[in-house]
Amino acid sequence: MNITHTEKISFRHEWMSKTPSMDGLTLNQLVWPGAHNSGMDLYTAKQHFTNSVLAPHTMCQNGPFIQQLNSGARALDLRVFSNSRKTDIYQFETFHGPATGSPISDLVKALDFFLAKNPDEFILLDVHQTEGSQGNRFAFKDFNDAINRRLGDRLIPFENRHLTLAELKAISRTQRVVIAASEHPELNERVFWPKIEHRWSGQNLTSPSELKQHIARTLDNPPDGSLPWSLSATSYILFDASDVSPLDPLFSAGSAFARVNKITDELNEWFSPSPSGEWLLKCSIINVDYIDETLLVEYCREANMYKALKK
Repeated sequence: MNITHTEKISFRHEWMSKTPSMDGLTLNQLVWPGAHNSGMDLYTAKQHFTNSVLAPHTMCQNGPFIQQLNSGARALDLRVFSNSRKTDIYQFETFHGPATGSPISDLVKALDFFLAKNPDEFILLDVHQTEGSQGNRFAFKDFNDAINRRLGDRLIPFENRHLTLAELKAISRTQRVVIAASEHPELNERVFWPKIEHRWSGQNLTSPSELKQHIARTLDNPPDGSLPWSLSATSYILFDASDVSPLDPLFSAGSAFARVNKITDELNEWFSPSPSGEWLLKCSIINVDYIDETLLVEYCREANMYKALKK
C-alpha cells in the first residue's frame, strides 16, 4: 500500500456499502475497526453519578452504540453481566471494572435502527467477557433466548463463515451481524461464533511505548486468520491521586490510579497505510478506545480495498 494522505470520510455510517470492492472478501478476511469496551461511553456515564466520577478509569468511548456505529466502528467489544433482578433482554448490561455501562437492550435498539438505514453494513459483536451478579452464574440460556428472539433474523450462521460479503448479501437481506462468545451448552452454536481470541499486552498498565512493542511482537507472528481475532491497541497509565476529586470512590490520599490513556496520534501513526501499511494489513480486529477520534475507519477501508484488489 502507498496511500500518501488519508482524510476523514463523510460517509463513515455506510463505509462498507460505499466500498463495493470489499464484496469479494469473507468476514474472516476483513480488517475491522473495533470499539474497545463499546458499552462504556462518556455520554451514558453522565447519566449516573458513580459512573461519572469513575469515567477516567472505566469509560472508553465518547458516545453510545449508535454513535459508534455511525462513526464507522464495525466490531463492538462487549463485557456483559446478567442482573438476576431483571428478566428478558433487560437483565443484561455491559460493565468495565466496578462501573456498569449501557444495557444490551440499547444495543439491540441501535442495531435495529442502524441496519434499517444501512442494510448492507456488517457488524461483529464480540462478547469478550460474561459475569453473573448477586453470586449467580451468568444466565447463558436467558442470553441465548433473548439474543435469538431480538436479533435472530440479523444473525449470520457460523456455517456461512466462508462466504463472501456478496454471497451473504445474495442469500439474505437481513443477516448482517456476527455474534461471538465463549462456547457454552446453552448457547446456540449455529449462531454464536467461537470466542474471539484477544491479543493484549498482559499488563493492566501499558504505556504507548510498551503497547507499540506488544503490537510489533503480535504482528511478527499473528493468528492464522481462519477466524476474526482482536488486537488490543489500548493504553492505561497511572496518574496521581492529587488529580482526583475527593468524591471519587477510588480516592485515597497518597495513592496513584490507572486511567484510560487516549493515544489518538499514536494509533493514527502506527496503523497508517502509508507507506506500506504492514501492520494494518496483518490485522483482523483493531480494538481501540475513542475510535471516533482516530482515522482507523479510513485506514481499515483502505486495507480492505487493497486486500480485495490483491485477492
